[in-house]
Amino acid sequence: MSLLSAVLEQSARAAEAKRAVFALKTMPVAEPNIIADHFHDAWSVAKNTAELAFKKAVPLLLQKINHDSLAQADHGAYVKAQLAKTGLSNAANLDKFFGFTENLGAALDAFESASKKGRPAEKERGKAQAIVLTYFTAVREKQKNLPQGGGPDFCAPLAYALRDLAESIKK
Repeated sequence: MSLLSAVLEQSARAAEAKRAVFALKTMPVAEPNIIADHFHDAWSVAKNTAELAFKKAVPLLLQKINHDSLAQADHGAYVKAQLAKTGLSNAANLDKFFGFTENLGAALDAFESASKKGRPAEKERGKAQAIVLTYFTAVREKQKNLPQGGGPDFCAPLAYALRDLAESIKK
């Protein structure tokens, strides 16, 4: 590969990345979907949907990284660096990929149960909100490091669902 063709290829990649970022910035943001009850069910549906998309996306993302490595001088080092950067080296499942370790479903159940009993449920609300914030932050951070165009988006729908839960438990 000549130096000129390598520069042109890199320029094309940069232009594509710029278009992807612009598309994200100009993407309309939907209003939160306020959930009145069954918070755990809403979380389970969102997480299961994201898990299915995740299982479809990971092989495609790995394939994209391998394909992109062909243009690099040291294929192996590039692949290793990309796996470390994206976190795909630890992508056994959605929970491990995002580092979800706390039980959000149980926290949502505790909040909903306390709310239905007529209690203020501030302690339960605080715990659920803290977990939602931790999960939301993890999703957005991982999303930044994933290559664009590598399969179904499993981050954005999950981020929207977490945002909806956060807004719903505030009320």
